[in-house]
Amino acid sequence: MNTMKREVGLLIYFVTLALTKTIVDPDVRILSEYIGNLMNRTLGVETIQNEVNHLHFQREFINGSKVADMLSETISKSVRSHIDAVRKLRKMVEDHLSEVNARWTACCQYDESDVKPDKNYKAKVDLNEVCGIVAPNAPGDLEPLSNAVLDVMRENRVNVPEIKWQYVATVQGYMAIYPAHKTPSCAFIDPRYRPWFIETASSVRKNVLILLDISGSMNKKYNSVPLINISLEAVSIILETLNPDDKLGVIAFNNRPHRPTGCFEKNMALATETNLSNLKAEFLQHLIPTGESVYAVGFENAFQLLELSIAKSNNSHAEDWKIILITDGRPKETNRITDVYSVIKEGNRRIGNRASIYVYGLGRNANMSILQAIASQSFSRTSATSSPPPQGFAYHVEEQSFLPNYISSLNEYYVRTSDDITPTFSVPYSDGGGLGLIFTVGLPILRPDNALYAVTAVDISVADFFQNSLFFDSNGASYFFIIDGTGRVMSHPLLPQPADHSDVPNFVQIDQLERHNGFDEIMNSMTSGGRGQKGLKIKKTLPIGYAVQEVDVEVTYFWRPIAAAVNFSLCFVLETNRFNVTLNPQDATFPGKPRTSFRYHRLDLGSNEDTCRHFYKKSTKSQSLVLFAPRSFVSPFRYVPEQETTSTVTSYFNMFEQVMKATSTSQVTDILRSHQSTADLFVDGVVSDVMWTSLVDRLWVNNTDDHIAQRFIATRTGVDRLYPGTTIDGEFDATQRIWYELAVANPDSCVTSPPYQDASGLGNVVSMSQAIKAPTTDDKSTIPTVLGVMGVDFSLDFLFAKVREIYPNCWSNRENGWSCMLVDNRGNIILHKDYTNKGVLEVKHIAGNKQLIGVLKNRKMAAQRRCLDLGEKVYRVSYEIKPNSYLNETYSGNVDICTQYFMAPVPHTNIFFVARPEPGYCVDSGCPPSNQTCLNNAAGSSSDGAWDCPCTQPIEIDNCANAIDLDDGVVPCYPDRQKISSNDDDCIPEHLNSCFNRNCKQAVNGSACTAMVGCSWCERDRSSTLLTTPYCSISEECYNGEEGQRLPGYEASAVCPVSVNTIDTVHLVLILVFGCIVLIILLSAIICLVKRRQRRNKEKEMSIDEEGQSTTSPFGPLSSPSSDGVESPTSLKNKGNLSPRKHSRAPQVIISVVDKDGSEILKKPVVLVQGGVTYGAPAPGVSATDLQRAKKRANSTPLIGRAFRKGNDGLKISPTLRLNCTNFNY
Repeated sequence: MNTMKREVGLLIYFVTLALTKTIVDPDVRILSEYIGNLMNRTLGVETIQNEVNHLHFQREFINGSKVADMLSETISKSVRSHIDAVRKLRKMVEDHLSEVNARWTACCQYDESDVKPDKNYKAKVDLNEVCGIVAPNAPGDLEPLSNAVLDVMRENRVNVPEIKWQYVATVQGYMAIYPAHKTPSCAFIDPRYRPWFIETASSVRKNVLILLDISGSMNKKYNSVPLINISLEAVSIILETLNPDDKLGVIAFNNRPHRPTGCFEKNMALATETNLSNLKAEFLQHLIPTGESVYAVGFENAFQLLELSIAKSNNSHAEDWKIILITDGRPKETNRITDVYSVIKEGNRRIGNRASIYVYGLGRNANMSILQAIASQSFSRTSATSSPPPQGFAYHVEEQSFLPNYISSLNEYYVRTSDDITPTFSVPYSDGGGLGLIFTVGLPILRPDNALYAVTAVDISVADFFQNSLFFDSNGASYFFIIDGTGRVMSHPLLPQPADHSDVPNFVQIDQLERHNGFDEIMNSMTSGGRGQKGLKIKKTLPIGYAVQEVDVEVTYFWRPIAAAVNFSLCFVLETNRFNVTLNPQDATFPGKPRTSFRYHRLDLGSNEDTCRHFYKKSTKSQSLVLFAPRSFVSPFRYVPEQETTSTVTSYFNMFEQVMKATSTSQVTDILRSHQSTADLFVDGVVSDVMWTSLVDRLWVNNTDDHIAQRFIATRTGVDRLYPGTTIDGEFDATQRIWYELAVANPDSCVTSPPYQDASGLGNVVSMSQAIKAPTTDDKSTIPTVLGVMGVDFSLDFLFAKVREIYPNCWSNRENGWSCMLVDNRGNIILHKDYTNKGVLEVKHIAGNKQLIGVLKNRKMAAQRRCLDLGEKVYRVSYEIKPNSYLNETYSGNVDICTQYFMAPVPHTNIFFVARPEPGYCVDSGCPPSNQTCLNNAAGSSSDGAWDCPCTQPIEIDNCANAIDLDDGVVPCYPDRQKISSNDDDCIPEHLNSCFNRNCKQAVNGSACTAMVGCSWCERDRSSTLLTTPYCSISEECYNGEEGQRLPGYEASAVCPVSVNTIDTVHLVLILVFGCIVLIILLSAIICLVKRRQRRNKEKEMSIDEEGQSTTSPFGPLSSPSSDGVESPTSLKNKGNLSPRKHSRAPQVIISVVDKDGSEILKKPVVLVQGGVTYGAPAPGVSATDLQRAKKRANSTPLIGRAFRKGNDGLKISPTLRLNCTNFNY
């Protein structure tokens, strides 16, 4: 009640103050003060900041050199652990070559019905088994691997939990994979053609030039297949053997040469996936055989291309150069073949005789003598002045299925001694199974004679390698990056995280991201394996979503090499004179302050006694729930794949619950020591953050504002509190949300992020957030240290209603009304009349208002920005409104009323108040979503200088060099921020009561209705017909103003099944008691009926005996007429082959008369007639006197007649008999 009175009083004060000014010059300080009071009242920002100011923080200078050493050693240790795993596997196979071997289940036939998905592999896997793959052309006498392979693979997984797939592939074509999983097909998988196998077996970078004969004779068929098709299949197999670092050239020839366009036209290009795909689609698939086969033309062009490529090669002598001729072996120069030999001899001489030639002759008519001479280059082995060219081979391909075996000879397996073996690291590539950017490390396995037996390898996630470094935090004062020996970037904060790669990677060179004077020296040292440090002045980019914010800072670069086995280098960039601010758990106690208990966000693994439903989420309102982001853990990527259990949650609870109740530093120390194994899971600062953030519960739990959707507080260590609490995806990191980033970039302001439509049913909301800072004590640092960010989601309609209450002229439907809106400093329209009472929200931008953006541009109050989104490979065009920009066109005398804008910054926020007259004909075109392609040009401006809406423009990609061409002067923007994902087991808990009673029905108009979170103004029925009387309803029953329409996401989620654990205890007891009562009643009724039937049967027996009648069956034998000539009715049915039933007496029929309550008042034997047949033995009939007597006994009660037959099987009702009552009146 006091809170309500205070709010009403403040609102009256604000409205009174606002009315003292006209709309042409509103006082924006009033809105600023209202927002500040709103944040303090709903969140308690000021209270929490005051409490934090009394805590004792430690400050120390960050030692950049020490941090760089630590990060380098951490990554090197991870590298060594993976290499050790490969070495153990290699040694085991070599030691067990002579053992009895066994073969495992084929991967394509593996039964995955009983295996579960594993997040470490992002697939269904069996961690206890290995599966196998056999190449289609493997020999019949295949040598399987030893069973000991499985034992070592299991051991590797235990020792290196983040290790990915493990392989052992033999030269015969058999491969074992761990863990076992199902593959789509058994066919067309040959491990010997995998790039990691070839690269490990040869360890020499290849340069391959394919010379393809497309003369007319290649149209001829061999075994019903055109030779050109066989040659293209051979090319396809060759391409599969190449690594992205290998170089490739292709020349097709007949009478003249034919080269592909693009990368392969004038040079040999990298064999990247993109280049190979383009080569197939744009060149190989369009080749048409024609003309004559002139070998001299083909080889002359081939050596010209090799000469150019070798001249550009940095290490040509250590590389392998091959020409591969694919032909039908029928050259035009058959009678003057020495001319061809001369071309080859001279061409190879020009490149130092480095090229070997492999020839594949297709079909029966190939002239193999000529092809063998070309492959051996025997004509070039007579010169004494230079070394002869390397030996090649010629193959006569008479069977298409033999192609893979022939082509495998290209991959020469170099014989090396065990002492000469070093691990081979593949070029990083994007994993097709969703593991992100990975690379493969391999080792060859040798026989005792040093001949290659197999290759063993493991896949390594790049994110796993850099796991600790990716989440290293120094209060936003630093960042780091990692490059390889060529300068390619492996990890950088301006690039997507390695785990987020899902497309073919186009690598970026480090000098494209670090564009600072003096950086060349640093890059040269890093690529050569050096170490050092250097200070520079740079422009630092801050992460605030798609927009760009740069600040000038002085930094020091500290670079270190990573383990020698992998050619990587790390650089740590630290701002000058920055401090590391920490809070020990012992200093985070609040003696005398009320504390809540600790509760983890996994409601599915804990008690459900106080759970409720907050829209579509299972929640609790008794306290906030705590979530730990991956960065909260010492080993983030070991935590993320782990499936949390009740035991895990209990261990968290036991430690944090005790710590939060501690009242002294010694108690905290003792508690952490007793829970050492749990405490060691978390990075420094997590325990302290859990403790000080717990103060929010006493501010939030009893605050029942109906315009609040959710409250939250997140810290730099990844601790996140939510109220009402609910379960969130374990990989969610609040520090990557835009509301957090905006608050960090503006630590002294209350910031508002663009509105959005909440996926869990909260409706259209807007987030406001504010930073909580460590107290400043002296002049050591003027830059505030952000400890965390508090935030709240408001109903958009509530905020808009409050703005109208403060500035009444913002009611545009009033006389002299104005159109009012709130705009952030990026030009996004935060609040607009078109947002209210809407189901589908489309955020507008001021660039869609050509009058306003034109005025701001001319006054130089707004600037257009471009940044590089390297994750999406686009330029992003955005806008920035300069701070303190003030605009008042209302006094200008402008005749165009639609351009009479007022704009002023709202103090202590990131928003501007904008207003203009609303005559009814001013139109704002708005802007489509920000990911639209720029309509005009890359700069986002048309020829007349008008600005586009926020848009994107594709970046030029140099596929030939596998690099991105970037515009100078355009800074990179941070990649797309993390999106919230739902749990796989999310469902709608319809059986739970709502957490809060939404008084929607009390609202009398649309504005008051939609200002309450979860309420919808219902205007249409289920057929979209307008209602006569609109009303306010909960959103779940009338979303977007239409009855019966569900909230977004409802259809995609299943309704939670109701289990015993989810039913309220009181309800459960009532159900059990009611069930017992019903069961007792049913049993009693059955017992009564049985006894009553028994009693009646006994009475009937006694009555018959009293009348002197036989107690035997009244129906006698059923198969023949009775002794008195009366046929049984059942005998008629026996004509249908019913089995006869034998009885000793003729049947008698008895009439029983009962009253309505079932009491028998008359029982007499009678004669019945049915279908002209008489039933029953002769006996006295029922006289009229008997009936009168019976009627008197029944007190004129209507009689009910029942006919019985009595036999050996007891007294039964005969529903088929009817009484012939013609001999008496009834």
